[in-house]
Amino acid sequence: MKTIKRVVLGLFSAATRLTALALTGTMGIFLGAMVLEGWKEALDFPGVPQALALYKEAQGPLIDALRAKLPPVFGGFDAAPWIFFAGLLAMWAVLLAQNARINYHVFLMAQEKRNEQRARELEAERLERQREYKESVARMEREAKERADREAVERARRMAELEMQHKSVEALKAREAQRRADEARIAHEAQLREIEEERLALEARRQAEAEAAQKAAAEQAMHAPQPPARAPEPVTLSGGVNKPRSREELLELMAHAKKQLELQKRALSFLSIDVVDSTGMKVGEDPSIATRDFKHYRKLVEKAIADHKGLKAAWTPDGVMICFPTAETAVGAAKQVIRDLEDFNKNVKAMRRDFKVRCGVNSGTVLFDDTVPMEEMSDRSIDIAGHMQKYAEANAIFLGKHVVAEMRAADEFVPASREVDGCEVYAWRSQNN
Repeated sequence: MKTIKRVVLGLFSAATRLTALALTGTMGIFLGAMVLEGWKEALDFPGVPQALALYKEAQGPLIDALRAKLPPVFGGFDAAPWIFFAGLLAMWAVLLAQNARINYHVFLMAQEKRNEQRARELEAERLERQREYKESVARMEREAKERADREAVERARRMAELEMQHKSVEALKAREAQRRADEARIAHEAQLREIEEERLALEARRQAEAEAAQKAAAEQAMHAPQPPARAPEPVTLSGGVNKPRSREELLELMAHAKKQLELQKRALSFLSIDVVDSTGMKVGEDPSIATRDFKHYRKLVEKAIADHKGLKAAWTPDGVMICFPTAETAVGAAKQVIRDLEDFNKNVKAMRRDFKVRCGVNSGTVLFDDTVPMEEMSDRSIDIAGHMQKYAEANAIFLGKHVVAEMRAADEFVPASREVDGCEVYAWRSQNN
């Protein structure tokens, strides 16, 4: 329908343009004739009279009709030709206006066609973009799934490696503990052998003295005759084994062993450190990230132990018990750990939550043997250090009043209004706590 409308409007536009051109030519001829009639000298040019005659012959009937219906003369002026010209001019103006309207409608239809074409192009572009978007989303989903699968495989591989490393470390620890136990057992057996050799030497010496006394008594009896007496029979147990040691011999052995144990007693200090809510910190975290952060935390603690000359340490999964020569070194190591955690939390750890620790310190005289690992040491002084840590606040050190008395900077510690295992508790708290 729109095509037919465009064709009809095109025909009308062509017709109006042709008619307007014809009217323009007619008006040109009219004006030329009027000029030639007024220019008398023009009649002398060849062909001009004949042309004027043809023009008058062509328009004569129309001019005569106009003259018949109009007053013949307007003050001596023949108006009929000019009325004819005015009619032509009016028709020309109407045709131009009509042509303009037709052109305007043609323009509107062309614009509508262009708009429809543009709309179709935009719709095609929208569909193309939608298709590309769907393909992009599908591709991203595939890539994300593939990446997730690769990460899952890599995570499983890392977990397997970490598990193998953990088992290897545990096996090494077990072998090391067994080695130390064997060394301690060998040392203990050597000490028992020494004690047994000393006992045998003591018995041999006493037996020699008894034999010498018996010999002297026999010689004396030979010089002083006496009634014959029955010789005492040696006292033996069944199977020819000598009778058990005497009470004096056992007391001697016990005194020697006690003396050896007293030589191993030392006045030492113990520091217990544990990470606050370490289990909650790992909830929702990547296991490899958590393993990495706690590994770096252990290095931080081990550096503090080395800087303050720690003697030995025993680690639990997230805690540690450390033996130090003095209370000063134990407290100094705890302070270093708490202060170093500020930079550790800002620049090293990757987990969401910050690392915070509880510290407990206690001193006492305990049996100390370099060959015995910290895990095998047992003493009430060590237990109190662990209990102090359990009651301590985050990033704070709890210690007994008797330990504060050993410190040079005792004014750094304030009463904590608490007792642990019968000890009045004092506290040191970090300024950033």
